[in-house]
Amino acid sequence: MRAQILQSVALLELAQGRHSEARLIVEEVARIETRLFPKGHSRHAGREKLLAWIEFGEGNWKQAETRLSTIHCDEIDTLELKTRIALKRKDRSSAIALLELALQIGRDQGIAMRGTLTLYAELMRKQERFAEAARAEQQLIALETRSALAAYRAGAASNR
Repeated sequence: MRAQILQSVALLELAQGRHSEARLIVEEVARIETRLFPKGHSRHAGREKLLAWIEFGEGNWKQAETRLSTIHCDEIDTLELKTRIALKRKDRSSAIALLELALQIGRDQGIAMRGTLTLYAELMRKQERFAEAARAEQQLIALETRSALAAYRAGAASNR
């Protein structure tokens, strides 16, 4: 339980751009989980993915790529990180393929993917594929509208 809470705190630190703080917390998580879980457990892959995001945030995208190569995971956030690394390598075709896979997984699972859609729209505009960019932006608008309506309804319900 402690490791899981600490990992959540590390994610918050990472989201706020405090990479060194996040790394220290993840190292504590590693000490706990190494004692509790056997090698190859899914918790280790999650921690490696988080460390890869930290590496990338610190500007060490090659180390992030190396770290990701040790885990096999096709979750949306992992695919987004792989996309960002492909863009650092200036490999737009791989980046587009990774984003399209992430978008397909998101659609299949019914997951809202603001970051992935935004990145895809940007890439499509750079490739001068304006129709695809427009579709991604329309999906973003629909997501934002649904979120705003849900927040409005929740606020209206609490005012009753």
